[in-house]
Amino acid sequence: MKIFVDGAVRSGEDVFKLIALGADAALIGRPYVVSVYGGGAHGAELYTRKILWELQNIMRQTDSRTLADITRDKVVFDRG
Repeated sequence: MKIFVDGAVRSGEDVFKLIALGADAALIGRPYVVSVYGGGAHGAELYTRKILWELQNIMRQTDSRTLADITRDKVVFDRG
């Protein structure tokens, strides 16, 4: 079974966390609607680049070279 997660995904870091927790995909809806409404196709492209840059950045910080390298042990849980 594939696990697709939707809701409150706003950044590449959110995508990273969802993948680390076992999701196969993170769905992003509302931010794209806002991007398209404000900037058309160019707005969607800019938002996609933002998400990709953020995801790549957190992957570099956690030494995750591929999506398969994103594992649960790379997410810190605050139990406070």
